[in-house]
Amino acid sequence: MRSAKILGPNIANPPYIFRQRNNSQLAVLLVEQKPQVKSIAWGVSGKLRKIYLAFPYIVSIFSFFEGKFNNFLLFYRSAPLSRSADILCYPNLPNVHPTGVVCLGNSNGLIALRKRMTRDPLVWQVRKILTYFWSESVFNSDLIEQHFLPWTRICPQLASLETWQRNTRCDPNFILEVNWSQRSAGSASELMELAPFI
Repeated sequence: MRSAKILGPNIANPPYIFRQRNNSQLAVLLVEQKPQVKSIAWGVSGKLRKIYLAFPYIVSIFSFFEGKFNNFLLFYRSAPLSRSADILCYPNLPNVHPTGVVCLGNSNGLIALRKRMTRDPLVWQVRKILTYFWSESVFNSDLIEQHFLPWTRICPQLASLETWQRNTRCDPNFILEVNWSQRSAGSASELMELAPFI
């Protein structure tokens, strides 16, 4: 992506693309993760269960102010990013606001995480946030009407959690055939510009 500094693969596993605004304390990092099956915790009516779901390319955008974590946006793609004008699409996850901003909740775990991250370099903060989001947080029905429910109506393969998990078991690559562009959010560059202000 043009006008971006690439941070080498020796820093962390995912590819990081970094943009810092001139004469500003704002910084934005973009992380693209390859398609994969993830085990996530889903809590409904006080019951917690682990489910295995296929995900396409996941594009996460993180904004920071004066080195401190501000927010985290999450989008999908069916193919890897090749340029800043590439379009990002809304995910089919709950706990995501209409703008793509992820709701991380206010759990004791998140509060402790924020305290632990205060002096960390930005890329390490990103790694810790991603680990917390995918491995430690619990998905629930909060904000389910924003992105999860629309996708259940648009795409039969994602009609329910059970259907999504069943299709994952049959062929996890089905997720790359979903026409995510039916719910596009904007270009990568546009969303990186907007991220600090959402």
